[in-house]
Amino acid sequence: MKHFKYFLTITCTSFTLVILVNTVLIALQLSDLSLNPAEIFEIFMICLSISFFSVIMDFIPFFRDHLMISSYLIMIIIAIGAEYFFYQSFYWSNFFIQVIFLTIIYLGVWFCLYLDDEKNIEYINKEIEKRNQK
Repeated sequence: MKHFKYFLTITCTSFTLVILVNTVLIALQLSDLSLNPAEIFEIFMICLSISFFSVIMDFIPFFRDHLMISSYLIMIIIAIGAEYFFYQSFYWSNFFIQVIFLTIIYLGVWFCLYLDDEKNIEYINKEIEKRNQK
């Protein structure tokens, strides 16, 4: 259940942050995306794929020990691979810009996971205190 919760949190948070970043870039006229339904679906599938592989990596001991860096590399590989798959192009200038924005989104997702874990820790500690008081 814990893995499913992480999967949902990663997918929802990353999708929301990607859409927000793209909306800001479009508003500032720094992106040529229009966020039509096909592009939104592509973004969702990319976020879903990244979440899926990040959660799968948690089952492999080596990657579990290095989860932050391995999930970061998975995110970069899938995002760049998806761009090549959907648009049949790869430009180094786009790559570096994408890495910057993906890093911001990645840190945002990890921050949300951290907040969720802190909330769970606080709840567990309160339950332990209640049991100890009895």
